[in-house]
Amino acid sequence: MAEKWHLLFEDELTDMPGRCESWTEQVAYLGNGRWRLRIEGSNFEGTKQAEPETKEFDTEGMAKWVMRCDQEDEESGGARTKALAEIAKKVGCKECVEILGGDGLGQSRRQQTEIPRILRILGQGQRSVWIRTGVNAVEVETDQGEGTLVPTKDEAVWHLKLKKQTGMNEGFEVRLEKSG
Repeated sequence: MAEKWHLLFEDELTDMPGRCESWTEQVAYLGNGRWRLRIEGSNFEGTKQAEPETKEFDTEGMAKWVMRCDQEDEESGGARTKALAEIAKKVGCKECVEILGGDGLGQSRRQQTEIPRILRILGQGQRSVWIRTGVNAVEVETDQGEGTLVPTKDEAVWHLKLKKQTGMNEGFEVRLEKSG
């Protein structure tokens, strides 16, 4: 089967002075449950093309890769997962469509929308927000693991981030009531 490349995702990073990095992710369905991923982009400054990267996956591995990337990059809004679901429909890979839940949200992604329940307060701590920069936080134990709470501008709403979540994950907004 000849490789037909499909656009999976493209983006750029200009979040700090001197950074103009951009990249494109493409996939090709090779048949028999095999996929090839190609990532092409520029260097940090955006002045030269970086070495292209190619990876091969079975269908389950490809689906897990895109769902993990979307979990780490919350700003993408699940764009990779949705795109792969559409591509899988076009190329006739029913297994991939099933793994992604047909709608491109995937079962694991749907389950993660449940806001964790705080079980107990562990103490004061810090949450890193940038390189060598942190904010005061309250360390907590939840039903989904340990995390940190940081107040927002609204005194009743706090931002909860689980320690197992990656840096790009937005976390959860939780409403706390004063007791006593």
